[in-house]
Amino acid sequence: MRSYLRLGIYTLALISCLETTSWADEVSGILTKTYVIVEDTDLVGDVICDVGSNPCFSFGANGVELRLNAFTITGKADAVTGCGGANSPNEFGITTNGQHSVGVRGPGAVQRFRNHGVFVTGGSRNARVEDLTVSTNCTAGIRVAVAAFDTLVEGNTVVRNGATTPGSSCGGICLNGRNSRIRRNIAHGNGYSNPPDDFGIGVIDGAQDNYIDENTVSGNTNGLYITAGAVNTVVRNNVIVGNPAIQVGNAQPEARALDIVNLAAPGETKFERNLCLTAVNAPCPVVVRDKP
Repeated sequence: MRSYLRLGIYTLALISCLETTSWADEVSGILTKTYVIVEDTDLVGDVICDVGSNPCFSFGANGVELRLNAFTITGKADAVTGCGGANSPNEFGITTNGQHSVGVRGPGAVQRFRNHGVFVTGGSRNARVEDLTVSTNCTAGIRVAVAAFDTLVEGNTVVRNGATTPGSSCGGICLNGRNSRIRRNIAHGNGYSNPPDDFGIGVIDGAQDNYIDENTVSGNTNGLYITAGAVNTVVRNNVIVGNPAIQVGNAQPEARALDIVNLAAPGETKFERNLCLTAVNAPCPVVVRDKP
């Protein structure tokens, strides 16, 4: 009798353990509607997003991750020209959808979306966007919205993103949020030369208490662009050179693009140990090799 009782208790314990074990969702193939992330989710193959005017992936719960595992998420934009015209409302690659403590983690690529590649929306706190390649998206590769707090954008490579609509300046990484850090990213070749208002990294009106550090920014329409409404920005230890590319500068000399453009009010941006060559309202120290 005791052996049966012990067996019954063991069986109940095993069933209870199996019921509480959580396995990550797995995704690959063609998506024709928005995939809502409610638990940790892994790509197990490339994803093609045939989702018009809606996000491809949208977070629906706090505290979960989307892990790309070296696969690619591809939208409907043109592979060569990116936008190829006006952007499509809400056609994001990935949106945090106001959720907290969510993560988008590479390696892997997010490309060819007719709006932002990755969008950290207002209301999101403590989001993480790390180790991605984000390319050929219309408007911004990575966008952090107003009223998004404590975002970390780190270790990403953002290339060939930008907006063709005048007045819709965006590009590689577009930061409107607060108390966020843009760190150790590579921003290269972002922005159209017409209109010449895009950038590799932008700190936009409404942005407050942000850090831009240890990034490499080159070959963009503008390198780092800080607008008049940005408040209390720290820019340190960045290499921001070669913006725009020399071909653009020669072909369109009227496009007044620079390594750093700082339009914030005096005292609102602190620059420390950056390397640049051309700037407005920002120091570009001359770096000289020490003699032996």
